[in-house]
Amino acid sequence: MPKSKIESGTIMKYVGDDHAFMTGLKVKVIAPILDDDGKPTGLWDVAPWIEKDRRFSWVSSDACREDLVPLDESENA
Repeated sequence: MPKSKIESGTIMKYVGDDHAFMTGLKVKVIAPILDDDGKPTGLWDVAPWIEKDRRFSWVSSDACREDLVPLDESENA
């Protein structure tokens, strides 16, 4: 099944384990991370949802494309 397109502002679910604190959380995709030449690295800057405060964090983390799934597909991930 093809992966859905990621765009800045998309709300997804983090299913990776590089950032254990984010595993299973809703995240907001901020932007692709670029290398020194302005080319995409395959990583995305994401902000995790803070349920207690009902908002997205202002601190972001990098996430691999394969660690991000649409919310409606996350039950199968």
